[in-house]
Parts: sequence; structure tokens; C-alpha cells
Amino acid sequence: MDEIVLVVWLSMALYRSKKPRDKLYNLTILWYVYKYRRFFIGTYYFPDVNDMLIVLKTPKGVELPKKFFERVTQRDLENAYKMVCIGCGVCCEYNAGSFVFYEELRDIGFNVLLSECEDVTLLNGVKTKICSLQSREHGMCILYDVSTQSCRVHNRKPVICLVSYCGLVAVKNDKIFYRYGFDSQKRPMFREWSGSLDKLRDNVKEYVLKYIVKQSL
Repeated sequence: MDEIVLVVWLSMALYRSKKPRDKLYNLTILWYVYKYRRFFIGTYYFPDVNDMLIVLKTPKGVELPKKFFERVTQRDLENAYKMVCIGCGVCCEYNAGSFVFYEELRDIGFNVLLSECEDVTLLNGVKTKICSLQSREHGMCILYDVSTQSCRVHNRKPVICLVSYCGLVAVKNDKIFYRYGFDSQKRPMFREWSGSLDKLRDNVKEYVLKYIVKQSL
């Protein structure tokens, strides 16, 4: 049985999204992530291209279009930083700006209110709608549960929420890292975190809240 699992694993292909461009290009990438959501393994910061990109691991027979994705190796992932959510809740509580593909509403299975929908034709020819979720005070996402400080539909949350991260916390080689600044070429710099996760969560929340206040001035 172990040999069968190994053969299946080796036959799978790793893809990362190409660098973001314009709105339609980025939405088309998101649509593929929605379609192949079960193959999504994370959003990674890749130093070689200085960007956070979406990664999927697909089985034999499922190939992603070269216009929007490129093949990477396991070594590429080992050299990258996998972004993680520390659970501070700020991105859901303030100016969330969440949206869904219309097809996602059925998958979410939650009675959400939409503020507006826009008809779009993606670059792969797919016609769909992009719908903005209504928000509450301070732009809080309607899917956010204040009492538990978590998403009401965490395992089925919109694909934009699945792939988006603040970029402050990452995992690499089973170690936790935090972004402490940028170098002269505006490349993020990461340092290993040795403190408690609660302290890291507090630090992230404080930093993001300060950024929100600064942007609102």
C-alpha cells in the first residue's frame, strides 16, 4: 500500500500561479483555483520572483494552462515561505472587501447578502458573475463570527479568502517566521520566531491595525 501511495504522490504535478497582472487576469487565476480548490496546498512567498503566489498540486491528467500557471518542483517549495494565518481576525473585521464567484454561493451554503454583482467574461472564455458580500460596521465580513473570532464557513470560505494572506507570518522547514521589514530592493525579510504564538498573534494584530489607521488618514 505504501508503494502505491508513493507512486501516486510522485505522479502529481506542482503548479504556481504566475505574477498578478490586471483584474481579469487575476480573476481568471482565481477561477481556476475555485475549479480545482481540492488541489490547493497554499500561498507561498517565492524569493526568486519576489511575490506571493498560489500553489496547487494536481494529479495526473489535470494540467493547468501555461498562460496562468507554471510548473515548480518540490525544491522550489522548500526554498519558499508558506504563508499562514495567525488568527488575529483583523482582515475579516476591518475593510474585508470579500467577494465571490456567483457559483460559490451554493458551495458556501450560508445565507449571505450581496451588495452588487458584476457580469464578467474571463480570459479563458468563462462567463460568470463577481459578487461583493455586504459588510457590517468598519467593513467587517458578513461571514465573520465575532463571538468565536472565526469564519462561519471556514472550510468553504470564498476562494479569495482561501488564497489571501497579510504576508506577515510564514512557515519554512517546520519553523515559524515573521516578516520584520523590507530590504533596499523592497524584498520582504523574514526572521524565525521563538516566542509564543499568542504573542505573535498580538503583534500581528497591532501591526495590521496601525496600518489600517494609517491608510485611513
